[in-house]
Amino acid sequence: MSITFLSWDSDFFGYKVGQVLLHKEASFSEKWIDTARKEGYKLLYIRCDSDNAQEIQIEHTGATLVDEKVTFCQRIPEGTFEYTSSVVLYEEESPTPDILQLALDSGIYSRFKVDKNFKNNEFERLYEVWIKNSTQKKIAKHVIIYQKEGRAVGLLTLGEKNNRADIGILAVNAQYRGEGIGKQLVQKSFELSLQMGHTYLQVVTQKANQNACRFYEKVGFSVDSIEHIYHLWL
Repeated sequence: MSITFLSWDSDFFGYKVGQVLLHKEASFSEKWIDTARKEGYKLLYIRCDSDNAQEIQIEHTGATLVDEKVTFCQRIPEGTFEYTSSVVLYEEESPTPDILQLALDSGIYSRFKVDKNFKNNEFERLYEVWIKNSTQKKIAKHVIIYQKEGRAVGLLTLGEKNNRADIGILAVNAQYRGEGIGKQLVQKSFELSLQMGHTYLQVVTQKANQNACRFYEKVGFSVDSIEHIYHLWL
């Protein structure tokens, strides 16, 4: 078990951030905490399987469980994908205020919002960078929006990860939920995923986001894996 220095996170947050992968084959030891302190780390992400017996030891270090990360996946169904002309590809490089707000809405259960040790608008800045990098096609292949009354009221970003098509952000304006907008965005993502050469589509959300979990199950996804993420501030 070793600490991996996270250069992007460290540059973004302005302090040294590292990550520890503590899956079943790894043996837990508190020695790496002393090592982290000596090496100047301020924050460690500790990731482990959801059924890892070592979680009690992790909690004894003072680490806080901030995310039960659920990965949903499904084989893309065959047939015709149904969505209206309100579903369109967003081709501009900069997000509109509506799109930026949808991105922020999607992260209501994000560990960067849940963890109150972040005090410099890290969550807002992080999601703003995320959606800007998506519209500029740096981390997404496609940005899909649902337009209504001249504005974006639904958003889905689609990329690739682990040899699968991958939904990064999915959000619908609260005023328009229950109208099938999310389902239409997913239908469009199925079509684009096949065009990208993928037969499987995955999406990650938080277990605490029960509405999102129910939605993904309703549109045919099933749980692929669950990972627990702890934050340890030093």
